[in-house]
Amino acid sequence: MTDTVALHEIAESTWGGGMQVNTALPPGFASHSAPNMLPHNLGAGQMAVRSTAIDTSGIIAPTESAIYLQLTRVLQSTIFAQSERISRFLRFIVEQTVGGNQSYLKEYVIGSEVYERKPPYHPSQDSIVRTEARRLRGKLKEYYEKEGRNDSIYIYLRPGSYVPVFHYKTTFASAQPAQYDIKPLLAARSPQIAIAILPFRDLSGSPLSLAYARAIPDELAFLLMRAETWRVISPVAMAHLSTQEQEIAVAMEKAGAHLAFEGSVREEGNKIRVTARIIDAYGFQLWVKRLDAAALPNSAFNNQEEIAGALCTGLESLFDAFQTANIAFKIDR
Repeated sequence: MTDTVALHEIAESTWGGGMQVNTALPPGFASHSAPNMLPHNLGAGQMAVRSTAIDTSGIIAPTESAIYLQLTRVLQSTIFAQSERISRFLRFIVEQTVGGNQSYLKEYVIGSEVYERKPPYHPSQDSIVRTEARRLRGKLKEYYEKEGRNDSIYIYLRPGSYVPVFHYKTTFASAQPAQYDIKPLLAARSPQIAIAILPFRDLSGSPLSLAYARAIPDELAFLLMRAETWRVISPVAMAHLSTQEQEIAVAMEKAGAHLAFEGSVREEGNKIRVTARIIDAYGFQLWVKRLDAAALPNSAFNNQEEIAGALCTGLESLFDAFQTANIAFKIDR
């Protein structure tokens, strides 16, 4: 840090510092158990018997009754019992899919039916469904790592989709793409690791905050490329993909990214505040840092370079944390 730059680190959080890292292990490596319950819409003696061909991959899918029983187990769990909105979301998409109405599961419909959004409702301006879908994926992952680790049926919501997938646990695991342990890649700082840099958001709309929001991703890309350690997906490429895809995870998948930087810039008084995060391919936040700099136009170049350098250091510290903890961080590209 140079003496000429008034840059102040406000906060940083990473794995091992009080924040749980959700690694990119594909769901299905764990599952959970709970007492058998009847689905909410079926009384005793009214069990559905029709087999549902929901899985189109050639693998035998669970029957409707088995899916409803699994749904009830999940919703009765402590993880979901305290999340009424997420539970309502999961119940709705499962029931629509089992009923053969997969094409009905669009963002607008879910916003209207589950979250009671009234006209004029514009999903492009109201991200409630996308935000809640990310929470739901996280809750399902947590459930199958804890309470449901012995369950035989897996309910999974793919990034970028609102249609759940149902598998028996063994077939789900066998249907996953080949997994590659990333630890050797980290140890060697392998260029096989692809890092995307998403455009930073300007939250203030001032000329100076806009200049920072545009410059920091470019400076970050420059420093990462100089290291010759990673495959770097440019902010321009990610800007194009992120305008096409409402789900960041989908944009990352299309770009082939394992990790991504995202962030925001805002100006208030005589300060510029930058908040940056590293997320994985499932959208989970792995690391976050907040920095303040003096809002002086003549120091902008130095500030932007210092901020980008701090973000690069954060990336290194994140990988060091994974290595120190001996975490089996995997990629499925």
